[in-house]
Amino acid sequence: LDLFCHPALPAMTAVPNDLRMLSTSLKSELQDVKLPVKGEIPAWVDGSLYRNGPALFEIGEDHFQHWFDGQAMLHRFHVQGGAVQYTNKFLQSHNYKAHMQAGKIAVDEFGTVAPSSIFSRLSAAWSGPS
Repeated sequence: LDLFCHPALPAMTAVPNDLRMLSTSLKSELQDVKLPVKGEIPAWVDGSLYRNGPALFEIGEDHFQHWFDGQAMLHRFHVQGGAVQYTNKFLQSHNYKAHMQAGKIAVDEFGTVAPSSIFSRLSAAWSGPS
């Protein structure tokens, strides 16, 4: 099973020791894309495998500063009758929605502070937590 040979998926051509591939954004959502299978999948393998992890490492011109800040994507590999289908979707979290609506990093994440003016930072420090 070659999961990275479908034209709709990003090319993963980096060398295994190249850690830059860990922060390569996957921006498209796909639904029930049939993946090519090399070899045979045993008949008893039937069901879905779900994975999650960071998939989006920039919003507009802003880049997240930590790998944990990448916006979450859910992946499903559905195996049935020797065929495999792939579906992925961004987790529609509060932060993801805020970033998408603003078109930039709009709220703080684990290791990334949302860009803001010095005035808003001073105002927030003066008034304390909301």
